[in-house]
Amino acid sequence: MRSWILAAALLLVPATAQAQAGARGFAELRFSGQVGVDGPFWTLVERVRPTLEAELGGRIRLVATIEGNLTQGRRTQLVFQDLIDDSDLAPLLEQFGCAWPDPPANETLWIDDIRDVLSVERLYVDFYLPFMDIRVGRQTVQWGSALFTNPTDPFPEVLLAEPWRPRQGVNAVRVNIPLGQDADVNAVVATSDRFDAIRAAGKLRFNAEGTDFSMVGSYRSDGGPDGTGDGLIGLDLRGTLGVGWWVEAAMHIDTGIYEEIAVGVDYSFPVLQNLMIAAQYYRNGNGEPDPDKPTSSGGLTSGAAIEPPHCDLPEDTPVPSGDAAEDDSFATFLGGSDSGAVDRFAPALGRQDYLLLSANLGIVQEVSVSVAAMQNLNDGTGFFLPTVSVRPLDWLDVSASAQIPYKLWGDGGEFKPDPDDLLIEADLGIFGTRSADLSGLLPDATITIWTRASF
Repeated sequence: MRSWILAAALLLVPATAQAQAGARGFAELRFSGQVGVDGPFWTLVERVRPTLEAELGGRIRLVATIEGNLTQGRRTQLVFQDLIDDSDLAPLLEQFGCAWPDPPANETLWIDDIRDVLSVERLYVDFYLPFMDIRVGRQTVQWGSALFTNPTDPFPEVLLAEPWRPRQGVNAVRVNIPLGQDADVNAVVATSDRFDAIRAAGKLRFNAEGTDFSMVGSYRSDGGPDGTGDGLIGLDLRGTLGVGWWVEAAMHIDTGIYEEIAVGVDYSFPVLQNLMIAAQYYRNGNGEPDPDKPTSSGGLTSGAAIEPPHCDLPEDTPVPSGDAAEDDSFATFLGGSDSGAVDRFAPALGRQDYLLLSANLGIVQEVSVSVAAMQNLNDGTGFFLPTVSVRPLDWLDVSASAQIPYKLWGDGGEFKPDPDDLLIEADLGIFGTRSADLSGLLPDATITIWTRASF
């Protein structure tokens, strides 16, 4: 649908505006290799992302960004299916009338139709009025001063482990009203992609004595764990006292009330081109502090979710007895009731306390090295991310990155699970005890190399 909207919008651009139109963007090739996994270890992605701009007079601008991409290699869904089919749970799939989801029409490229390879990521119109700026359409909205995760952001997204990925677009109307030179008001009214939910947010920002103050409030009709709506009120402070510092905190209000806080500092050293170091403590008041209990983490990447088999139980099928009969996840696995809705706005991290450390060194103008580490302070696991970036030409960037989970103490947890936690085992009564080892889904490390040509 967005492709038709884009075509219609461009047809409405008058000839005088088209003469002032321009294009920019990039083409990207990305290779990822996963260490210690079952099945294909590699993924190759080709992506092109042009942006078209047209000035419609002196106060109106139309912007559209189209993305085309193809992916080959590892499919997590297929690896999961193979692991189950090779386990002693496999005979139960036929017994309970279970079948895996149908593959897409094109299994080589894993696509069903043109929407899987072509999308309109940005499509908005800017109106520059004397007393306010208005942006209408699919755009990015990002609020907050903290690193990695922003408690006051009404549209949170995690990009730490995927530095090549732009933020997703939001269907919204955004208004910015300046209040003198050191203050402004931002208001956003947005909808979901299906236009079946409303999301609204407002922010008042002002600067006093060199410190930025922002007060934020938002409501999302499709937020909360039960999808009935949630809200937040927050405060974002950023300034300099010898070192740069920030405090970003929010109180989330849904079925309960919990806090989300990020406190950090950074400092720049005159080493080579520049050395910037930063440290941040992050608290998720809705997280699970007990390292022996599973987390509700949304994950650090946007990888595709795994679909369980669809089951159609005949009326005379024997029902499992024992603990498995009351196990909600096992019932879901066999086609039973859903265990509950997933809160898409929940914090990306599932425990309560984290420490983020980062350093970025510009060696020469064309070469930089960065290192980031996210440490879970509750279960002892962490996530290490070194990156090297080279820009040999003004229009060409080449980067290499490694994503390495580790464990400093404990038995394993959120970033590096205990191998026993990846073993599905259930007492199925008359069917005996059955198990499946899913450790082959998670890599010991992921190495990614990508090159981007800008135009």
